[in-house]
Amino acid sequence: MPPPCPWDLHGEGLNGGRVAWVGYDGRAQPALYATTGPLLFRSADDGASWQRWAESVTPLQKLAFVPDDPKQILAISGSGLLESRDGGLTFASKALSGFGLTDVLVHPAAPRRVFAGTLAAGIFRSVDGGDAWSAANVGVPLSLTKALAGSSGDAGVVVAAIEMLNESLGAANVGALLRTTDGGAHWATVLDGITWGMDVTFCDATTAYAAVRRGLAKSEDAGATWTIVPGFGVMDVSDIAVSADCQRIYASVYAVGLFRSEDGGDTAVGPLLDGFAIEPQRFNADAIAIDPADSDHVFVANYGGLYETGDAGESWALTSVGQGIDAVSIASSPDAPGVVWLSSYRGGPVAPRRGGRRGWARVPSLALPRDFLYGVWVNPSDGDEVYAGAIPELWRSRDGGRTFENLDVRGNVLGMAWLDDGRALAVTQTRGILRLDAPDGAFAQSNGDLAPWPTAVGNVLDTRSVLAVGGRSPSSGPTAPGSCAARTAVTAG
Repeated sequence: MPPPCPWDLHGEGLNGGRVAWVGYDGRAQPALYATTGPLLFRSADDGASWQRWAESVTPLQKLAFVPDDPKQILAISGSGLLESRDGGLTFASKALSGFGLTDVLVHPAAPRRVFAGTLAAGIFRSVDGGDAWSAANVGVPLSLTKALAGSSGDAGVVVAAIEMLNESLGAANVGALLRTTDGGAHWATVLDGITWGMDVTFCDATTAYAAVRRGLAKSEDAGATWTIVPGFGVMDVSDIAVSADCQRIYASVYAVGLFRSEDGGDTAVGPLLDGFAIEPQRFNADAIAIDPADSDHVFVANYGGLYETGDAGESWALTSVGQGIDAVSIASSPDAPGVVWLSSYRGGPVAPRRGGRRGWARVPSLALPRDFLYGVWVNPSDGDEVYAGAIPELWRSRDGGRTFENLDVRGNVLGMAWLDDGRALAVTQTRGILRLDAPDGAFAQSNGDLAPWPTAVGNVLDTRSVLAVGGRSPSSGPTAPGSCAARTAVTAG
């Protein structure tokens, strides 16, 4: 028996994967950090290069930097509050274990005063740098704390953006901005009636902005009063970053794209999507970071990866930060064994890719969705005939991926196989098995005795995988002469 073939990593070009947060550390040794799952990336040259800096035992969600200690970093995670004393190289559990932490704030005017927001447990406060904590919930309703921000001119002032919860701890589709002037001892509602409080930030001691889902709010009195700026109308603003002069604003608008204002929110331009491998209807930013020295230079973290612009958002490029895209399937054809295709899901840039020893490259077809793909399959008899399944349709190329056509096949295609006579089978999540009898024909249901079952959305037949036994799968050889061609489908339920 020959020895097994060795495996080696072949991921060049498969950058991406969700990046949860990005931010600048402007202390004694300026640096830029980004979190993705349990990994922490660091750049010491303003994003020109990145180093995989550390790995935590739990996913890192956001960092906070302690101004009077250049090596101390706090982080929220799935296991509570973590602390690093060596500049992020290692983290250890510090406090609030078991709480669903959603944000952490080291107060800019009082570095020993730290606040932590939670899911349904209110707001917690520490006055000794995070060693001891107490609830600070007077005036805080049952809610999810989305963001916390403090005024650099007043150690008592903190603003919290919250989303109300119902008794079942589900979203109540209403939010508010809360404010304390006594360091968290008491909170008062300063803006209500908003859809959700999503994000809040101070750009100087008295000027603050808040993303309130149905617009962008501005305060010029350290959060005491708020008005909705006209430039964003009723857009679903979900995340913001504001320059130090309070004039340039970058705002993520849910399911639309990124917008920019040059005048403090009075007007805005966008969406600025050139270079994002994300469909606009699924766009959302998890974090935005502006270079303190150059507001044209910006980073955006989202489910597709970490993107960078040097021209104020007019064009974007994917950085090397991330755990890699979420690869779903690979396929090749005996007719073209040197070409390997890959599909990926929620990992941007996400599309089938042609591979080989030269690495991977995104297929530049404007017809394909840019992010969510269930699978890729290649006709075993024709390496130029490539299929890509997405939500909820199926695309086909007959020229090796240069162009794709939408076949108008609904139902989320999850697998394909070919019979010896050239007919193609496709399994779907709602319509069962489909069969294509002729290249220029249309897919038709071929479920035989498979019966659908009732669900809340109607009768469905959820099939997940198909194997042509004696036929040809996308990576198999031909059937032996005289053998029978059977097919097997795996269903859910």
